[in-house]
Amino acid sequence: MRPAGTLFAPDTSTIRGMLTYTAHTYLNSAMHTYKEQTMPNSLNVDRKRLALSQRTPMLWAQACQAHHRGDLTTAFRLYCRLVTREPQHVEALYRLGCIAFQQGQPAQARDYLMQALALRPDDAAIHNGLGEVARALGDLQGATTHYQQALELDPQTDSTSISLGEVLPVTG
Repeated sequence: MRPAGTLFAPDTSTIRGMLTYTAHTYLNSAMHTYKEQTMPNSLNVDRKRLALSQRTPMLWAQACQAHHRGDLTTAFRLYCRLVTREPQHVEALYRLGCIAFQQGQPAQARDYLMQALALRPDDAAIHNGLGEVARALGDLQGATTHYQQALELDPQTDSTSISLGEVLPVTG
């Protein structure tokens, strides 16, 4: 026990331990900072990707809400931002195609829908959308092909049957 009024005087092993801990902490911090600044660390990339993916559901919800309330300009902008973050987001590509078609831009709609189809070739809704776009562009054979593929994938879709019935007599 130390006498009252005396200062604490650590022994050499305590000092050595404190210095080792301080040096170790400093070196780890310096190495971590160096790695972050000089080398692309896959962990850092994964953190950025995680941060983006955590914001994606909110962005998707905002885009869908804007689309649902008829604010096509905002919805289009948000879907574009979503596709920039996640280029393989099929639903966003599909909806970009739908909005472009609704805004009277069938060629742009075809581009978005073809990107979606490349990612999900067995999607009846995408084929149906491409059928509508092909018909608007005057490509009745292309429309027939996409409507038929949509019906093969989802035979219960009445709108596709009706659309196919409208183009078959013309191409027939």
